[in-house]
Amino acid sequence: MISLPDKPGVYVLVVKVREDATVTVRSSRVFGIPRGIYLYIGSARGIGGLKSRVLRHVRGAKSMFWHIDYLLAHPSTSIAGVYYAVVGKSSDYESMLSSIMAREFNGIKGFGCSDKKKDYSHLYYCGNSLKACLYRASFLLNMGFKYVPLEPITL
Repeated sequence: MISLPDKPGVYVLVVKVREDATVTVRSSRVFGIPRGIYLYIGSARGIGGLKSRVLRHVRGAKSMFWHIDYLLAHPSTSIAGVYYAVVGKSSDYESMLSSIMAREFNGIKGFGCSDKKKDYSHLYYCGNSLKACLYRASFLLNMGFKYVPLEPITL
């Protein structure tokens, strides 16, 4: 079982997309997601905190709400791991991370940030090598984030 705190925080899912994916979200917006490794930024501020939110993403069957739900429902995707940090509810760590990621990676414009109009994206392309992506992400997230590797779970 995945060991995560039940406290509020911010997380970055490491998502493998094995083949090009087209994702249509609740608003009928269509996103083209080329194959590769992606970093998805999210927050967990509700009941159950990080543990509840990340486990929701790992579970296969769920109601579709966030953009990431639609991507993870695609048969070519899996979660390789998650970075996380316990943080207070008052600061906007998602936008801070988005700003950092946007300087280093190409984002999928508008994905996952419909509630954060100033953010370019919350989904960033990290290349095709998981090892290289984890190295780059670990370097960027060296400010107190922990990494939990997950067995590749096909969602």
